[in-house]
Amino acid sequence: MLKDELLRVSLYATFINLIILDFFHEIPWYIQYGPIIAVGIVSVLSVIIRKGDNEEGSEDAPIIYRLFLLISLSLVVICMNIFIGEPSTELFSIYSSKFWIIFIALPLLGSVYNKVKAREA
Repeated sequence: MLKDELLRVSLYATFINLIILDFFHEIPWYIQYGPIIAVGIVSVLSVIIRKGDNEEGSEDAPIIYRLFLLISLSLVVICMNIFIGEPSTELFSIYSSKFWIIFIALPLLGSVYNKVKAREA
């Protein structure tokens, strides 16, 4: 349980780091992508270590957590666009359709899909 929460928090912090550092173009790539690589390695190692565990308590993240994650990441991107300026990639630019598809449309379609699957079951 604690391992799952630590992984969730570290992944969330890594996403925030990725978004914020994308707006500062002068920062070297190893500072920007180093934490992402480190968290990826730790996540892969934890999956390999837990592969033999047969825990019945594996459950999805609560809906409140997922909603908080989506809203806070979207607010960070929107605020960084307003107060800092244009990011180096189009994915985090609110003037690009990629942002609206990834951060708004896909989560909405995913929640609709989950509701339909729950009704069928």
